[in-house]
Amino acid sequence: MIQKLKPSRRHLSGGFTLIEVLVVVGIIALLVAVLLPSLSSARSSARGTVCGSNLHQFGLVMMYYETDNRNYIPRGGTVASQHWVMLVAKYLGSKQKFNNVEQVPVEKYPLYSCPERVMTLPSPFIDYVINTIPSDLKPGQGWGQEVDAPTPASVWPHLNRILLLGDTAFEQGYATAAEGASTSDELRIARENHPRGMLYVLPDPFDPFTQGSLSRMDFFRPQDLPSDAQRRAGSKTHVKDYCNWLYADNHVEKVKWLNGVRTCDKWIHMFGIIDPLKTCNN
Repeated sequence: MIQKLKPSRRHLSGGFTLIEVLVVVGIIALLVAVLLPSLSSARSSARGTVCGSNLHQFGLVMMYYETDNRNYIPRGGTVASQHWVMLVAKYLGSKQKFNNVEQVPVEKYPLYSCPERVMTLPSPFIDYVINTIPSDLKPGQGWGQEVDAPTPASVWPHLNRILLLGDTAFEQGYATAAEGASTSDELRIARENHPRGMLYVLPDPFDPFTQGSLSRMDFFRPQDLPSDAQRRAGSKTHVKDYCNWLYADNHVEKVKWLNGVRTCDKWIHMFGIIDPLKTCNN
């Protein structure tokens, strides 16, 4: 005679004990805690790749311009002149004739926006800065005037060592213009007011400092050194480690600034200053 086996208590209850459920929940929580930083880093790295790709496209535009204009390289540009942002729009196929750079609808062109910076200020904007530092900067004479007009490629003997276009720093300030806003504050305010700025034409009542800031997208100021929080040139935009930069020979690299290692002279030497050591010491 075959004896019937008595069903176990677990079989009768058809469930898990409280201890087992808590153990599973604990394991899941541990896995999430371990994986989340990695996922966040991977997403930031992916955003950095997009920014690098944008700079590569800008490099093609610069190359086309250089080919069409006797080896001249675009530099800064003024509010009303052929600003590099206007140049990019033209090569992207825009048929519109802009009276000033503030009228360029950068929010319509994803190429202008770095997704890493859009994370902090959602409105699309221009998230890159161009080298406007004169190569013949004289020691003891301040920081001189920004280079607005295109310059010959020959101004720099080694194009593969010169930074031309790169990621911007994050806007970090919170003051209003009336409270004496810093450079970072002004750029944040201008970014937020860009749609309004597009409605104006020169000379009045347009004010690029409060109604638009495309004309200010450069990095020519002493505070742009990597040790200052108000610089316009980025230092650790991606994964808190590096920025992407387009060099004057049109290749793109990840650049680590390593505060305390890259000194003032090494920093501005990468912007094409002929005698960076004397410039930094004066």
